[in-house]
Amino acid sequence: MTIGPAKASLEVAGGYTTHRKAFGRVINRFEGVSFQVAEASMLLDAARSMVYTTARAVDEGEETGATRRYISETKKFVTESCQTVVHNAMQVMGGIGYTSVYPIERHYRDLRLASIWTGTNEVMSMIIAHEWYTDYATRHRRGPSYRDWEADALDADAIDEKIYE
Repeated sequence: MTIGPAKASLEVAGGYTTHRKAFGRVINRFEGVSFQVAEASMLLDAARSMVYTTARAVDEGEETGATRRYISETKKFVTESCQTVVHNAMQVMGGIGYTSVYPIERHYRDLRLASIWTGTNEVMSMIIAHEWYTDYATRHRRGPSYRDWEADALDADAIDEKIYE
């Protein structure tokens, strides 16, 4: 629901910015345009990777808490990333990207629903935090595999500096 329209928006923007000229140059040569396209491409690749990783975790039947966290992280990351991709596509196209001449305005509107539908991204954040802290508590029961990362600090033994109230 999100990656397809985001990819299509980036493709449309790629075609437009490859042909559109400003100041005698094709606009895909300007850093302001190419950096937004680069960010959008990176976000799409990361979103697809998260979907595949999460699907594999579900297929392999990993523990419920971790799987719940992966699913929520993926839903939140993918929807927000795809919204950014479409936003960037619209930005590099300028005003014409906001018209019905290109499908980007529709993708922009439709993708907004993705962060609300099937659980808002705020609810996904609640699930992610809950599952992460549950896993954190399990990992920090000071068993044989426990690693005290705080001990890596140069002044880790400065107990008087560690005030929690």
